[in-house]
Amino acid sequence: MADGPCSICQRPADREWLTPLTQCLVTCARCGRYRITYSLDEWWKEVRSKNAEHLLPGEEQLLPYLSAHTRQSVEPAVVGQTGEHAWKHLAEGHRTTGVTRKVSNLLDYFANQSELDPIRWTV
Repeated sequence: MADGPCSICQRPADREWLTPLTQCLVTCARCGRYRITYSLDEWWKEVRSKNAEHLLPGEEQLLPYLSAHTRQSVEPAVVGQTGEHAWKHLAEGHRTTGVTRKVSNLLDYFANQSELDPIRWTV
């Protein structure tokens, strides 16, 4: 595995190209495990190199929501530029998550991480 930056948050991550120049499996402490297409990865590198290591302002603001999507996926999510894996579409899906749902997700996470009997967590 080659080390490099997470394509989403730019923190250190493990990166492994699954097939030559097609998809990279990224394992990041913040964003979890996800697969990013070569075309999106290269496009983001180009945009960041021209904009002080940031995407365009409206796009940069979507990255935390994309990170939420990749972190919450059961299987490593595929992130690309177009189609069903279009990163903007995936991010927008998490942008509108309400506070009640976020709190519920957080409680579910703690319950799953707890060594206590999960039945005790039911209301």
